[in-house]
Amino acid sequence: MKALEVFQFQYKHCLVYQNYVNYLNINTFNVDKLEKIPFLPIQFFKQYPITSSSSSEQFHFESSGTTGQERSKHLVYDLEFYTKVTEKCFEYFYGSLSDWQIIALLPNYLENPHSSLITMINHFIKVSNNDLSGYYSIEKIPKILNSNNLKKILIGVSFALLDLIENQLVASENLLVMETGGMKGQRKELIRSELHEILKMEFHLDSIHSEYGMSELFSQAYSKGDGLF
Repeated sequence: MKALEVFQFQYKHCLVYQNYVNYLNINTFNVDKLEKIPFLPIQFFKQYPITSSSSSEQFHFESSGTTGQERSKHLVYDLEFYTKVTEKCFEYFYGSLSDWQIIALLPNYLENPHSSLITMINHFIKVSNNDLSGYYSIEKIPKILNSNNLKKILIGVSFALLDLIENQLVASENLLVMETGGMKGQRKELIRSELHEILKMEFHLDSIHSEYGMSELFSQAYSKGDGLF
């Protein structure tokens, strides 16, 4: 199993992980199935450089965090590998990016040049090869949504999507709405099912999609409805 091979590699080459596994008094030879692999606490990404390479990193991702909060850092040694993973993961569920117009509503995230989400969306916009793909303000989204009949993905952070439907009429054909979670202190937190009911009603859609990713991970999870990833 590939996961077990990765575990052995990380134990051998990542000193922080090796120390953690040893602290738990785990015999690595007994880790023979997925459920036995010890997972590194996310807090460690805030405290230590997590790396399995002796090379210098090419880039690093930072978690969004909140004001005054220490952020996690994910050292990246091959940024092209990350963008290729995001592309393959998306296309596994939604088909070729070149078939989509990407409309991004991601305020706050744009202020973080080390956001893994922004790195992903930048790549999606480029690969979509559509002149109208890009980042948009709330005021400009209704016009762009109705500018043509192409398939469109409106991908936005939760609080911004709620701001949008409160300020604009946003019904559109061939539209898929995908929330990336996160009120970021801008609004009262809602459970996902409640958020989706509001968005479905206002966008006149049968389902709301979701994307979940973390700066500490290279892969993403997608849901086509009902919060099932």
